[in-house]
This record gives sequence, structure tokens and C-alpha cells, in this order.
Amino acid sequence: AAAAGEGVDLPELAVGTWAWGNRLLWQYEPGMDDELQRAFNLCVERGANFFDTGDTYGTGDLEGRSEALLGKFDAALPEPLPWPLPSP
Repeated sequence: AAAAGEGVDLPELAVGTWAWGNRLLWQYEPGMDDELQRAFNLCVERGANFFDTGDTYGTGDLEGRSEALLGKFDAALPEPLPWPLPSP
């Protein structure tokens, strides 16, 4: 869907990644990474290309973990997602 008045085509669904690396609220452990990658791959297969992340997603020594995982998962795709998004 295009943003009002912007002419930018935005996806209808965004995938949040703040739980990737969050031990405090989500009891994340690195052993969950394979399951997270399967979830990421399924999202991409179904057309997702908008992933919400931030360098503070994660807790303690895992700060920034969601960004690291997102990069790792993207690099493993046969054709990586366009980062950053293409210009209009």
C-alpha cells in the first residue's frame, strides 16, 4: 500500500524482532536461533520484507542480537533482501 501523499509502496505487514535476544521478557537463548531462522525464512517465503529491529533489541551481553541475527539470516537466503530498501 502506498503511504498517503508519498508515493512509497509499503508492505502491509512488518515482522517485529525485538524478542530476538531478549532474555528478560522472552527467555531467549542462543539455542533458539535455528527456530528463529525457520520463522524468518517462512516470513520471507510468504512475502515479508519489512523487519522492525533496533540496536537495543536484546538484553545485557546480547544487546543488538536481533540485528546480528537478521543479518545472518538474510545472508543465508539464496537472494538476500534489498537492504536498504530501494529508492522510489
